Amino acid sequence: MDVLYSSLLLDRELFDGFELAIEDARKHPERSGWEYASEIIEGILMNEQRIDDTIDTYSVNWTTERIKPLVLAILRIATWELSYTEVPTAVVIDEAVEAAKTYVDEESAAFVNGILGQIASGARPSD
Repeated sequence: MDVLYSSLLLDRELFDGFELAIEDARKHPERSGWEYASEIIEGILMNEQRIDDTIDTYSVNWTTERIKPLVLAILRIATWELSYTEVPTAVVIDEAVEAAKTYVDEESAAFVNGILGQIASGARPSD
């Protein structure tokens, strides 16, 4: 989430942020979760337009340009997980909502929950 948020906040290309994060990870190999984090970032890099289009489709009266950068980072991660992984839907949504509560606010958490519920219905209709 740090890499996505930083790239949005600093108006920097996501790839540049990813390269900086790789350098940091090499300096600190003891940090766990880096492999999955890099998989998420690579997945978002490869599918960013499709992910943003999905978010735009389900966020009525909101475009990705109007969404708070940290909320957008959370939505991109969760949308990627819903669309390209087998992580259970409830887990994806719960983690995204908790991240929004922790790092943003309750209103943003409700926004994230509503959008992801709709995205999940489209991406995983049998869940």
